[in-house]
Amino acid sequence: MQAARERLVRGAQDSGAKADHFDRVLLAQGGIRLVNENARRAFELFLIQSRDPIDQQQFDTVFAAQKNTTQRITVLYKTFESLLDTPDERAAFKAVLKARWDYVNTRTAVEKRLAAGDRDAAANALHQLVMPKLATYIQSWQSMIELERSQALAAQALEAQRYVIARGLVLSMLGLATMLAGIAMYSIIRHITSSLRRIGDSAQQYALGNFNQPIEIDADDEIAELAESFNTMAEELEASRNELLNHQRHLEERVAERTNELTAANRELVSTNAKLTLAHVKLLESEKLASIGLLAAGVAHEINNPVGFVYSNFGTLEAYLRKLFHVLTLYENMEEKIASPEAVSTIHSAKETAELNYLKEDIPALMRESRDGLMRVKEIVQNLRDFARNDAKPTFVLANVHQGLDSTLRVVQNEVKAHAEIVKEYGDLPDIECVLSQLNQVFLNIIVNASHAMRDRFGRITIRTSADADTICIAISDNGCGIASEHLTRIFEPFFTTKPVGKGTGLGLSISYGIVSSHHGQLTVESEPGRGTTFHIVLPIRQPA
Repeated sequence: MQAARERLVRGAQDSGAKADHFDRVLLAQGGIRLVNENARRAFELFLIQSRDPIDQQQFDTVFAAQKNTTQRITVLYKTFESLLDTPDERAAFKAVLKARWDYVNTRTAVEKRLAAGDRDAAANALHQLVMPKLATYIQSWQSMIELERSQALAAQALEAQRYVIARGLVLSMLGLATMLAGIAMYSIIRHITSSLRRIGDSAQQYALGNFNQPIEIDADDEIAELAESFNTMAEELEASRNELLNHQRHLEERVAERTNELTAANRELVSTNAKLTLAHVKLLESEKLASIGLLAAGVAHEINNPVGFVYSNFGTLEAYLRKLFHVLTLYENMEEKIASPEAVSTIHSAKETAELNYLKEDIPALMRESRDGLMRVKEIVQNLRDFARNDAKPTFVLANVHQGLDSTLRVVQNEVKAHAEIVKEYGDLPDIECVLSQLNQVFLNIIVNASHAMRDRFGRITIRTSADADTICIAISDNGCGIASEHLTRIFEPFFTTKPVGKGTGLGLSISYGIVSSHHGQLTVESEPGRGTTFHIVLPIRQPA
């Protein structure tokens, strides 16, 4: 029986053996092991394709191993489907097939994205889309195992019930034998009483589960035949009980073995998930750097203006100082001759040439103007630093959302001012628990998209904020071209964009949606073509414990 189960697990069922629920439990556990192995090969292929250059020999080796695993899974599925008996089993197996189809299709789409060279986007999709599908796939197999295990235990309980019935039958036969002995002739009472007593003692032992005490009758009559029947029945009951115990022990060993394998596979999945989380963080940073690159020209222009007039002021100030130093030098040279009219005339002439009175008024003005310019440069650089802060380990702290909005508006000012005016309608907001630099990235993506929607005419972007007892709301509206209804349900999908090739990654709003979700908030959109678009961001004031 054990050898037949081993053949079932390997996908080669013995045509002469009938599989029971215990066999299907072991086969389903083998299915989970193959699924985990196949997923691990797929992740290895993803990592190999993410390197530059690709190690083709390693890729071919892993791909061949994955193909072999896929073929084994196909054989196992056909074997398992041929063993199903009940509608519940077929329904559970149908759920397994559907989960497998969802997982394989999603993984194939991500692999195509990776093959196209979009590695960062593929890493993000692997974490956000493929991993949940794999978890659902494995969970469907777990549900299949639980169903088969419950049916196996029910079958085991039925066997135990049959054993109890057999034991009751033994006791009934004992009662019948006793009744027959009482009706027998008095001449044989003494003979059969002794034999029946031995049978009764042994029957009581059988009822207690002790089958190793056979009935010994030194005679050749009906009583001896009855005793022999009791002995044969006891041997069969003991054999059935031993087989049932061995079966149960074997199942427990198999379950423990598969549990250990699943634990190891889960540890490997946790490690893979940690790597994918790191890749997701890098993807967020890449999108943030792409946004900064988009704004680089405008920021350079904003910095260049104050730096230009500061540089010009310092050139003028340098000329003024040369004139002042010339006058001071004359004073030093004329100290001995100060009473001479010629010396006084020379000094007055030098003061007029240097325009000393004008310098006294203009130098402080130049210094104030230069200081203001340097403060503008400092503010622009600080805004960029706040926006580009690395959040590899983000921490939720109390922050002012209005400050984040204002900082983002200063960063995107040069990108937006040529296309739209900004109207701020701020309400009273409390500080909220958040990662402000991540929210700044959400604000930037929505505001820049709004400015792109008004390329054909000068428009207006309105930012409204409000709060209630537990949440705050930020509404960012524009009166641009709007979003077509067929696109409205897809704008938060990864890689979806309506911009020309090279003008957008299709990840901005997808990442924004993920950031708001990680804050336990909601990001929704409403739009009317030709009238404009409004994004609503709802965030909790305090994060759930």
